[in-house]
Amino acid sequence: MVNVAIYTRISRPDKKKYEGRFKTEATPTERQAQELREYFDKKGDTITQVVEEKLTAASQKENEIDLNQYLAKRPQLNALISTIRSGKADFEVLAVWRHDRLARDALFQESLIRLLNGYKIRVFSLNSSNETITRRLQGVIDQEEIDVIRKRT
Repeated sequence: MVNVAIYTRISRPDKKKYEGRFKTEATPTERQAQELREYFDKKGDTITQVVEEKLTAASQKENEIDLNQYLAKRPQLNALISTIRSGKADFEVLAVWRHDRLARDALFQESLIRLLNGYKIRVFSLNSSNETITRRLQGVIDQEEIDVIRKRT
């Protein structure tokens, strides 16, 4: 049995984008949390907190900023990491619905996971592979999606 913190994030309030991706009619962040709660409840693990980040689409290319600037754009994640750094974290696992909820940019995603692992916090994703190579490949695909979206807007 482990203690788990759940981190949810939504980039933009586009309801059509999320239709059919979740099992309920709740908001996207509520749905992410609900599915993660169900998973960990079945395992008998303890949810110590749910952290919700809203509307955090990147306004510039993530590869043009450093990790601290990135975290400043995600205040809830930044606060969570500050708690971990202070040694006051009450969890061993940080759970996300997909790894791209931490970061779509593969380098930031990997940097965050390494940072958390350095504090003995394991990152778990419900809907994407937890294997390193697959996660890195998905991060590259996610970055391509960001680039396409930016070109359209």
